Amino acid sequence: MANSYLKTPNSKYILPHLSIKEKMNVTIKMALKKRYNAICEWFGIDNCISSQLWFFGTFGISTFMIVATYVISGICFGF
Repeated sequence: MANSYLKTPNSKYILPHLSIKEKMNVTIKMALKKRYNAICEWFGIDNCISSQLWFFGTFGISTFMIVATYVISGICFGF
């Protein structure tokens, strides 16, 4: 009975495993969704879409303005 777990009878299917890239995409998506839901719950905006838009939109616009300022000044004056 040595190595009996390696023997597969013909009646059972051999299922392929997900590749590393597919596993990574699934885990990253799930991790981001988990963090997003945790942030929304922490600030009490988990059921209000308009509050989520205001909250995340404010951070998105401020981040965009900082990056745009940096890029424009880098183009004008050299990085």
